[in-house]
Amino acid sequence: MMKQLVSLLLSIAFVAPSCTSSFAVSFQGENEAKEIADVKTRIEKLGRTTRIEIKLRNKKKLKGYVQEIAKDHVVISDLKTNTETMVAYPEILQVKEIKDHHFWDRKLFIIAAVIGSAFVIAGTYPNKP
Repeated sequence: MMKQLVSLLLSIAFVAPSCTSSFAVSFQGENEAKEIADVKTRIEKLGRTTRIEIKLRNKKKLKGYVQEIAKDHVVISDLKTNTETMVAYPEILQVKEIKDHHFWDRKLFIIAAVIGSAFVIAGTYPNKP
């Protein structure tokens, strides 16, 4: 009876670590696949007209516009350096939208220019009674 109990405990001690490590690896693979799908969905949701910042797993950051969205990668276009960088989805750690803070300044400038030109045009027409 004692031999059977010891052999059972030893067999469990040798078999259990191999079962838990394979479970952990499969669970990690599922998490990684979910993260990749989330990154891809986020990039597709933001689209090509949005300025984004991508943080890579090697701690580098890329800023620019999405040039191309493919099945397994995305191409980021940097306007300052005029370069395009292809990044595979598993390399991406985080995707952030960069807000354009100068949008309202430009919009107000355009509105002021339109109103100003309307006054100039209205002032050039003679008043006929």
